[in-house]
Parts: sequence; C-alpha cells; structure tokens
Amino acid sequence: MTDSVFYRGRGQRRIPDSLTKTRDDAAFFEDILSWRSHLTRTGQIILWPTGPTIPDGTVDLSSFPLSRTKYAALFSVYGTTFGVGDGSTTFDGPTVTAPTGTTVLVQI
Repeated sequence: MTDSVFYRGRGQRRIPDSLTKTRDDAAFFEDILSWRSHLTRTGQIILWPTGPTIPDGTVDLSSFPLSRTKYAALFSVYGTTFGVGDGSTTFDGPTVTAPTGTTVLVQI
C-alpha cells in the first residue's frame, strides 16, 4: 500500500492512507493526534473542535498571557510581537476569533 502525499509549503510529507480514508470520528481524531507532532510547529495556530479536552502539547489561545519561563519555546517564537504581557515574566499571543464550534489552540 502506498501512502498519500501531503503537500506543505515547498516540501512534501507522506502520511498513511489511513488518515485519508473515511472512518469513524473517534478513530480519525486518534490518528490525527498521533500525527499532529509531525504536522505542526511551535507557535502554529490550530483550529480544534470545541470539547472538554485539548490535545497534549497545545494551549488554548484564550490562556494568554503566558509565563515566559514555562513556555520558553513558544516565547522564543512569538517574543513580544503580540504584546509584552506584564513586561517581565509573561507574554501575549495573537488575537484570533474562532469560528463557532471550534477552539483556537497554539502548538507549544
């Protein structure tokens, strides 16, 4: 079985055909979660279906301001581009309005 090609920017990545086939929602999201770390980068904004939990390795955008030390990798990407937070220990993220039924997450 050959894998489908996923085009991303100038490069391309191969993802399993299991992610491109019609499947039940629970199995589909489980597979997406397992591949998310390969498809996202620190600071990338992700729209996620609103629900009781969010994937590991993400933070809800409404959680800003965030600690500069706890989220050092994210701070190294965003810096004070979107606001200085309290000026010394926190920083702000972008302002994004989520479509109805979704939550805006940031990869950390």
